[in-house]
Amino acid sequence: MWVIGVVSLLFLSAGLIYTLIQLRQNYNSKFVKLTALNKVLQQENSGYASELERLKASQEWYANLFASTEDMVFAFEVDADSMPGCILDVNNMACHILGYTRDEILEMSPLDIQADQDAVPALGIGGSGSRSDSGGAARKGKFFSRETRVLIERILEKDELVYSGTYAAKNDNRIPVEITARCLNIGDRNIIIASAHDITGRQAAKHALNESEQRFLNFFNQSPIGVAIYDTNRRLKDVNSACLRIFGCPSKDEFAQLDMFNNPFIPERDQEAIDNGESAHFEAAFDFAEVRRHSMFVSSRSGVRHYDILLTSLGHDINFKTKGYIAQVQDITERKNTELALHQSEKMLRQAEKMEAIGSMAGGIAHDFNNILTPLLGYAEIALRSVDRDSTMANYVEEILKASHRAKDLVDQILAFSRKNDKEGQPIHLLPIVKEVLKLVQTPMPEHIEIERVIKTDRDVVKADPTQMHQVFMNLCTNAWHAMKEQTDGTLEVRVTDFLLDHHYKTEFPTLEPGRYLRVSVKDTGTGMDQETMEKIFDPFYTTKSKGEGTGLGLAVVHSIISSCKGRVTVESSPGEGSTFNVILPLLDDEAETMIADSIAPLPTGTETVLIVDDEPEIVAMIATMLGSLGYHPIFASGGEEALEKFRASPERFDAVVVDQVMPGMSGSQLSIEMMMIKEGIPIVLVTGHTDFLSQDELQALGISMILKKPIVMKELAEAMRTVLDSPDGSKKA
Repeated sequence: MWVIGVVSLLFLSAGLIYTLIQLRQNYNSKFVKLTALNKVLQQENSGYASELERLKASQEWYANLFASTEDMVFAFEVDADSMPGCILDVNNMACHILGYTRDEILEMSPLDIQADQDAVPALGIGGSGSRSDSGGAARKGKFFSRETRVLIERILEKDELVYSGTYAAKNDNRIPVEITARCLNIGDRNIIIASAHDITGRQAAKHALNESEQRFLNFFNQSPIGVAIYDTNRRLKDVNSACLRIFGCPSKDEFAQLDMFNNPFIPERDQEAIDNGESAHFEAAFDFAEVRRHSMFVSSRSGVRHYDILLTSLGHDINFKTKGYIAQVQDITERKNTELALHQSEKMLRQAEKMEAIGSMAGGIAHDFNNILTPLLGYAEIALRSVDRDSTMANYVEEILKASHRAKDLVDQILAFSRKNDKEGQPIHLLPIVKEVLKLVQTPMPEHIEIERVIKTDRDVVKADPTQMHQVFMNLCTNAWHAMKEQTDGTLEVRVTDFLLDHHYKTEFPTLEPGRYLRVSVKDTGTGMDQETMEKIFDPFYTTKSKGEGTGLGLAVVHSIISSCKGRVTVESSPGEGSTFNVILPLLDDEAETMIADSIAPLPTGTETVLIVDDEPEIVAMIATMLGSLGYHPIFASGGEEALEKFRASPERFDAVVVDQVMPGMSGSQLSIEMMMIKEGIPIVLVTGHTDFLSQDELQALGISMILKKPIVMKELAEAMRTVLDSPDGSKKA
């Protein structure tokens, strides 16, 4: 029994031991699992702590940002109807800018600070900004407005929205703002945070920019200076009306055809700068005939226009690419025409000064030469009247007279420089003189030169001296065939036309008065002249002829004669292309016939007593001989003092006085005054080498009856004496 008990006990013990072993194993397994789970929990706890720390730091950062930002920040909750509730939070900057305390703002809706009713609102359309109880109804109405709900829904949909509005401060100041609204979902709550940036400065800058742009547009559109703006590729962006008007373009599209950066009218050195992208300032002469010929651009302009052009680069970007260009254009055609006219006037002034200088010298030379020539010419005339007309001696005397007259003409040429011998012009037909000159010049001219005469006018009456006109065209025609004598062939063309000088010709002839003019052009096919030579050809003693072939006086005399006739002489020439001289003379409406006097016709005589006064004994003797041969009774004196003494002694003895102007001690005009004081009305003939030392009024005041020009010609002396002696008042105006 006990064995069975022992065995049972052993089985019981074994079962107990097995159970304990199983419990131990289960415990160890659970312990391991719990240990692992503990580690996981510890790790999760550590992560939660870190996240909590990060969240705490983030909250602190947000709070600092919320408090320190320069923008106004508001936080408010949106209800289920998408309408804003009261403000939940606000930063200090919003309180400062709006002028409310924090507690005051936290009792407001966002609509209470909205000022503009028509603009996009901060958080809804409308809002008067009233804080009174009476404004509650207005705010309530706005609170449920459709526009407010639409705006809130857009913020909720997009999570972020930027728009503009105006806030009303406590002191009723209006503050323009740009608002950035963001939506935060916290649980089942929709919180909107609105950050409002004050854009007062931006709006002021925008307003100033708009004003600046408007001022630029006003300047651009109203400026008298042409302005065109181009992009970086030199394509036209805009052009003002002044620029279109300057170039005669009807529209912007037509103006775009004009390449302002590359055209044949830009000077070469400036074209190079423009090609390099540099700024350039230049003057360009646009020939619009050339523009139309090559269809460069559409323009209503004609002729040649001068422009001052400034092409300015607008700088470069960071890639060194040109930002664009601006072109400024001024029409300087009138200025260039004025400068040209001024240049012509300056040239004429310089020429006049040269003539004045040579004239001063010529006056002294002419006086001495006339004193020598006067007895030579006078005695030759006396001799010719004293010998048989068919004798050999008469032929000799005639040759002396011819030589004397040539010498007289030479003095006239010298005096012509200073216009001291300007003859009183008379109406003459110029065509017969031109034709006569062509006949005369044909004889010495080489056979290989042909003469062409082109006359395209029937009006040829001008006021001039025929001898001087003969001299002018003889000089010009002679110079023309001299320029062609070394050639195998040549043509001398003389063309006569008339034209009306109006504003079209004013630039070409700035000193001439408007009216109808005769143009006589003498053209050759000779060697021509360069610009430097053309500027000197009218200077006295300047010549391009070989030594012994010219004196250099011809063209200077031509210039002086034509100027004295109130005309002009112009020249057109270029090397190898020949030369054309144009003589411009004013036409007359009335015609007159010229008279040719016979130098040996019977002369008027007389028996009166004449006092002759001159410091040159030869001249006194010659005049006395002339008057004596005419029947007069001459009494002479060698100077003013001697003449005055004789005149005082017996003034009734003398019927007339012939006195030289230039004498030592007392001049002829001074002597005339003294004699008039002694015997009023005594006829006085004043002898002089030139006539411009006294005006007509001064001559009359002196009582001088007539001027007699040296060298004295017997016919002129005889006619002068009878004129002054037979005049009712004893005188005739000079």
